[in-house]
Amino acid sequence: MCGGIRFAYDAAHDAAVTEFFGDEAGAHARASGMVTATFWGRRPALPVIDAAGWSIVDWGNRDAAIDLPRTGWIRSESLAAGRWNHLAPREVLIPALAGVEKGVWFAIEHGIRGYVVRRRAITRVYMLTYAADAAFARLTGHERMPALIDQPTIVPLAPR
Repeated sequence: MCGGIRFAYDAAHDAAVTEFFGDEAGAHARASGMVTATFWGRRPALPVIDAAGWSIVDWGNRDAAIDLPRTGWIRSESLAAGRWNHLAPREVLIPALAGVEKGVWFAIEHGIRGYVVRRRAITRVYMLTYAADAAFARLTGHERMPALIDQPTIVPLAPR
């Protein structure tokens, strides 16, 4: 899968970055030019690009009290089978530059496919996943991988 991403910081989005990730993460993003978002973070959220433009959306659901799937990922097989239809999923681009799974960072060239769903006043984004190819499974030890856009190979990144 992909438990976290890095995306490019843009000063135009400073307020959203600080709101979702906190003052310390905002300061780090301003200094480094990158924002790190993880599902295990204080407030999991991902950047998304859709017809309305760029925004940050809460990532998945970890709260049993919220009537949405308790995960951060949507399997391509369950999407194709119609199991998400009742939530009217809307495809979005997650503009990630790097991803991480089980401590292994890898490059992302054109982003990841995701889906935004809404129930009542709650909006969430879920990262689309496929069965991992052999290279991804070898690199990360995981049987699922993110739906990378127009990227046939996985390139590991040196640890930071």
